[in-house]
Amino acid sequence: ADLRTVRALQRRHAQLERELEPLREKVTTVSLLADSVKSQYPSEKANVEARQREIHAMWQRCQAQAAERRSRLESAVGHQIFRNSSTMLQDWIQKVQDQLSQEASAKDVATAEALNKQHQELLDDIKAHDDEFKEVVGLGKQLLATNPALTDVAEKIAYLEDQQKAVQKGWETKDNYLKQLVQLQSFNREADQIDASSGAHEACLEYNHCGSSVDEAEALLKRHEELEARLAA
Repeated sequence: ADLRTVRALQRRHAQLERELEPLREKVTTVSLLADSVKSQYPSEKANVEARQREIHAMWQRCQAQAAERRSRLESAVGHQIFRNSSTMLQDWIQKVQDQLSQEASAKDVATAEALNKQHQELLDDIKAHDDEFKEVVGLGKQLLATNPALTDVAEKIAYLEDQQKAVQKGWETKDNYLKQLVQLQSFNREADQIDASSGAHEACLEYNHCGSSVDEAEALLKRHEELEARLAA
């Protein structure tokens, strides 16, 4: 039965237990009446006591059966909630694993940093599900404590615990890769800038003309001093 059906059965059972309350009052009334009859009619004492025991036993059976059925329905509700919640977690796990398995490549720093930012947001999502894992696994263990025969619950608990560890490990592995990717692209950017700057400086240094006048020579000297200042920066 699905959760909706079990919930409906729970409501019907709660109504049944409410209907038993007037019977409880009748049992109490009959017991008091029996005590009165026994005092007034001693000759009927044995018969009255036998009926009292019979009524009391019947009432005890009713209470025990109602409590046992209520317990079974509560367990069934818990089982369905566990199934639904574990299925939702399994779907989420698959979604995260798909993200972790996506190839990450970047040709510049901005792209690498964007990938790393997206990965950090995924970590926030993973952490946000920690409490849900604890609640679902905790519910499963409670179900097993009352009914060890629920092998599907034991299997799902083991699966969820293993997959939670796998997701965390997978995130850490990709995090290391993305950090290296950012470093690589940062290095490439700096190297490209140095190459471009060096090329311009080399062209300037290879220029051998010293100027044909004092003013031109002073201008060339000033440019050379500026070049040295940039190289020293």
